[in-house]
Formats: sequence, structure tokens, C-alpha cells
Amino acid sequence: AFTPWLAAPAGAALLLALLGRNRWQAAVSSALLACIAFWLFPLPAGKRVPSNGPTVELRVMSFNSKLGRADARTVVRLVQENRIDVLAVQEHSQAFQERLAAEGLDALLQHRVTDPANNAGGSAVYSRFPLEKAGQVPGTAFRMPIVRITVTSQGRAGVLEVTNVHTRAPVEHKAGEWRSDLAAVKKGGRR
Repeated sequence: AFTPWLAAPAGAALLLALLGRNRWQAAVSSALLACIAFWLFPLPAGKRVPSNGPTVELRVMSFNSKLGRADARTVVRLVQENRIDVLAVQEHSQAFQERLAAEGLDALLQHRVTDPANNAGGSAVYSRFPLEKAGQVPGTAFRMPIVRITVTSQGRAGVLEVTNVHTRAPVEHKAGEWRSDLAAVKKGGRR
């Protein structure tokens, strides 16, 4: 979550190393910038879909509602303006769910799997397409549901599994829990 913040200091370090003509510091700064760039813009990996095969466009939006305090009207407006098909919400509360419904989200995204909570553990996935709960990532600080969405478009159908990821923030003494959450998500993706 905080990795992009390292780009500016690393860039400044490279600039200062170049201005000071220090090759060793320039090399270290360049390597750091390369690592940051790879982290932010990873190389394509995983299974490739043949370009001549059928595809369906799916627009997904994910956000943290900050313990349900997000502005429901803005969220619904963004879903409508951007023609969002799947909305994943972290830190979802019952009160926020009711505000989203009052603003008309249920008319835009008719299907949902929600698990609201009055703390940071609540989650929800809303979809224009039918969905069902397929499981949950085990052993994490917050609930991370896995949902199965049946996407249909132009006579074609496909099934997609989506995990609503909400890890512990990698701050202070919580870095170990953050690493554990990421490992659990990785393991859950291989099911």
C-alpha cells in the first residue's frame, strides 16, 4: 500500500547520485527504482486467453469504505458513470449497505454477497451478473470472501472467481500479519 511512496525518494537519490557523480550510489538507486517499477508494473504472468477466443469485458471497482463511512451517493454515481459490473467493498457495514441501497445501488447491481460488520472485517461484492459465495480465504485478519460470478454477454457465458481482498496494513508491528495475509491470498488463489 505504501510502496508508491518510495518512488520519489528513490528518484531523488538517483538524481543526487548522478549529480554527485557517485557511481555506486547511482547503481543502488537505479536498482531500487527498478524494483519499485517492477512492483508497480509487473510483467504479465499467468494463463493467457487466446486472442481469437471469445472474451467478455468486465468492469470491476474495489474500494475501502473506511468502516462504512464512505459517501454512498458518490459510490453509486461512480458505479453508474463508469458502468461498473462488479463492485467489491472492504470495511463494509450494515449502515453503509442501507445507504447504498437508498441511493439506488441495488437497481444497478442486482446481485450481492454481503457480510457487513461494525468493524474493519465487513465485506461485500455487488454484481450485475448472478453470483454466489464460493468460499473464504482462511487464516486472515479480515474476512476475504471468494465469490463465483456467472458472466454472460452476447450469447457467451463464463464463470469467474473473485476474491475481495482486504489485508492488514503493513505498518508498525503489523507487517508480519500483512505478509501472512498475502500468503493466504496467494494460497487461496491456487485452490
